[in-house]
Amino acid sequence: MKKFILTLGIFALTAVCANAQNKPLLSLNDMPHTAKGMRVELTKDGMMAVEARIMKNGQLMQTIRDEEGLCTDWYEQDAQDLVHFVDVNYDGQPDLFIGVGGSRTANSVLLWNPATNRFETMVDGPNWQNPIFSPKDKAVYTGGSNSAWEMFYAKSVWRGNKLVTVETLEYVTNLNDYNRVFPESRKSHAYTLKNASGKVIKRTNNLNQLPKNWQKVVRAI
Repeated sequence: MKKFILTLGIFALTAVCANAQNKPLLSLNDMPHTAKGMRVELTKDGMMAVEARIMKNGQLMQTIRDEEGLCTDWYEQDAQDLVHFVDVNYDGQPDLFIGVGGSRTANSVLLWNPATNRFETMVDGPNWQNPIFSPKDKAVYTGGSNSAWEMFYAKSVWRGNKLVTVETLEYVTNLNDYNRVFPESRKSHAYTLKNASGKVIKRTNNLNQLPKNWQKVVRAI
């Protein structure tokens, strides 16, 4: 196992809030890696992060291991590229995102619990591929490739303590190639937007005919 130390901090969220005022959608690239007061030690085994040691003022505050829900791919990235402070559930408290955040990758989300002053592993939720955060409607968008010709996106919103998927968007990047390879599931439109029950909201070949929020998300991801 290899250990990498990354100095981090529980930031005041003012930087993120300022960002949110200027940008309708936020990606992991908008989220800070470092701040004052804390550091995180990540331990690597093979191509996975298997332990996160969260330190505060030089003292161990919390340890989270793979058997406790830490599930993060770690290839050749620097440690700092895996750690982001994000207000995932829009409660004004910084949560912790550990992972690459790319298509077909494993990522971990740890929600801050002010009642216990600890980060708690979020088990239920989307796959966290290429997450996009929308503070305006308190939604989380995710999206990634299913195959060489398919992209799949999801919009999830918070209902109590659960993040629930309310809409999905399927995007076929090349209809001719897709229909040739998958003739049994032939598609006539590049974009198919559905609600949570699977009912089609919109089919179109033109991105600009989708709702504005989805246009922005597809372009962002």
